[in-house]
Amino acid sequence: MLFVGCEVDFSPNAEWKEVPVVYCVLDQDDDTTWVRIEKCYMSEGDFRQYGTVSDSINYPEGALQVTLLAINNTGVVDSMDFTYTLRNRDEGSFVSGAQPVYFCYTKDRLRDDCYYALVIRRTADNSVLASASTYLIVSKTHESWTVIEPNDNLPFGFWTKKYCNIVWRAYDNARLYQPIVRFYYKYKYLDNDLHYIDLPCNQRLSTGMAETFTVQYHRDAFLKAVGDYFADDTNTKVYPMLFDIYINMCNEPLYAYMQSVSTANYLDRGVEVYTNISGGLGVFGSRRTHVYRQVPGDDDDRDVGVRALLKSLGVGFCY
Repeated sequence: MLFVGCEVDFSPNAEWKEVPVVYCVLDQDDDTTWVRIEKCYMSEGDFRQYGTVSDSINYPEGALQVTLLAINNTGVVDSMDFTYTLRNRDEGSFVSGAQPVYFCYTKDRLRDDCYYALVIRRTADNSVLASASTYLIVSKTHESWTVIEPNDNLPFGFWTKKYCNIVWRAYDNARLYQPIVRFYYKYKYLDNDLHYIDLPCNQRLSTGMAETFTVQYHRDAFLKAVGDYFADDTNTKVYPMLFDIYINMCNEPLYAYMQSVSTANYLDRGVEVYTNISGGLGVFGSRRTHVYRQVPGDDDDRDVGVRALLKSLGVGFCY
């Protein structure tokens, strides 16, 4: 399948050449970084049939050397080599089952004062097949909490005023923010384990100017999301008066890639997809998915409190 990248042009009638497709997202809070590398291919007839054949898109074990370099104003300060392995992927239109990926344990090795270069070499001749660079998303301050509201003194309590403000501090290199409300619950009499669902809020785009961002999350939207999630589950449930507020974020390359693929709804027509991979296609970007604050819920008012509102949904919540 041929993708047309913003930085690389292809002619559908040109002679075939090897074009790697590379996907890698850095998150310094993760313990492991993963790289997926495959090949573009050309076919006659139904290209979906070719896509189900692993040899059409995968490089064999030992064919590539994958390295992540940490670079600052003094030069390369760390070099991390990746290991080939196989992992199962979700079913889909293209090849499924075990797929080759490369991994490296990077916990506590990704530094805020560096930018990162991903270099992929052919082991046969040590030539560079593809490369890319990106910056991490880093906190502007070292204060205790990035999420300003809600907090310990201002709980997640929009039950009487019908909304709650979620406020957070800006991060360097973050382009898109996605607040997430993590709602916890328990199954009464069955277990004592906490279960949860993640409820997304409105996104915010950074212009590089704002120091804080605010999203209003409305009570009715929350109740509808919970009701829809548990529509077919009326087992007895209890609410433990606890929320987590997550602020997920990504940098400019990852945002640009997601924007471009969101318009690629048709597999049988050409689309232009963003890439920052030199010598290939794909994306090398960064994200943060572990930035959160745990906050208490609202009071236990039997008329307008959270328990009363959840019970009114008719999906099994009780006092």
